Amino acid sequence: MKHLTKALLITFLSIYMISCSPDTISTTVTTNSFDYSLFNSLNQKSMWIKFPKQIHDITSILEKNRAITNHINSELGVNLNLTSESVENAIYTTQEIIQIGLNEGFFEDHDSYLITELEKDFKNVGFKTSIQYFERNVLSLNMNPTIFEKYNTWANILKIINSKEPNIFTTKQSKGCFTSILAYSGATVAVGLACTPNPTTPASCPLAISLKALAYYNMIEACKD
Repeated sequence: MKHLTKALLITFLSIYMISCSPDTISTTVTTNSFDYSLFNSLNQKSMWIKFPKQIHDITSILEKNRAITNHINSELGVNLNLTSESVENAIYTTQEIIQIGLNEGFFEDHDSYLITELEKDFKNVGFKTSIQYFERNVLSLNMNPTIFEKYNTWANILKIINSKEPNIFTTKQSKGCFTSILAYSGATVAVGLACTPNPTTPASCPLAISLKALAYYNMIEACKD
């Protein structure tokens, strides 16, 4: 059996995160500010989940994702759903995933810009600077506080994943894997109904998304060099 002992996981990060309504961008000046208390809280804990051997042995990417999701739900007491089967299959390029998101309604036009810039920056300037650029890009959109909070949560999840598996953001991944993790994490946060939290643990959904991204990276062969 394999443990996710590296304590947590990115673009499973865009699909649960970004489904925003047309009024996402406001003409009223707001005072949004990124807050990483969620990351600081979760990063201080040991969060290991043991996945049964039968999950590792599943050959279908989609079926393995379903099994991973069900196991995390059982362990954490949450209801984390699959987002888009096409995205979770890890076979598409960044632009293909973005187009799927636009077609299926979980991405807005500005998400295309944010995801494309994130992917480019992760490859060119490293994680810390990429997050700083992401903050700048999000703040420039002047979102209303409710929508902004989704992107704030996404940034926290990305930091959790990086703290546990920094290679995800620095290693050149094969087609689909890196982008799928990014897109998944973002869309998961965006679509609030994609995860119903454990009432006694408000941070259980961000943790579940992070763990799934980490499991995806560790168990999907497409993610290996």
